[in-house]
Amino acid sequence: MWCSVSAGLELVAALNLLAAMVWIGGLFAIEAATLAARATLAPLQQVEFFRGLGHRYGLLSCSALLVFAVTGLLLIGAPASWSAEEAALAGLTALVAALTGAAVAAARVTQRLAWESATGAATDADTGRRRDSWRRLASWLRMLIAAASLAALGMARL
Repeated sequence: MWCSVSAGLELVAALNLLAAMVWIGGLFAIEAATLAARATLAPLQQVEFFRGLGHRYGLLSCSALLVFAVTGLLLIGAPASWSAEEAALAGLTALVAALTGAAVAAARVTQRLAWESATGAATDADTGRRRDSWRRLASWLRMLIAAASLAALGMARL
């Protein structure tokens, strides 16, 4: 064997921490980009910006979340040996993944409604109101994702 088990676990722990930093740092970066784009870009430019950002950041963030989850599971071992805290940590990680899926869906609906409003393709007068509602939902989901991610990171480091 080319490395000891201890060195292997240290590498897994380092990858886990790096993935957590990329994931959580990205959440804050996305929020900052969202606020700046809303304040400075025209509606159609916002749609184009968020589509581009979503495609590029999506690969990075999903990779970081996957690495965080897999390395976390490797660090805590087989489910039969989990303590209550480890089971809660696994549950929080699953919650983060589910909330992320919901946030992506909300962002896509928001982008579609924003595009309809910006291009005049809206089919009803309530498109702007619905867009704002979906936008608020996406923002709340991002806050819940950040809170659950920070809780999981805090539990993982105890």
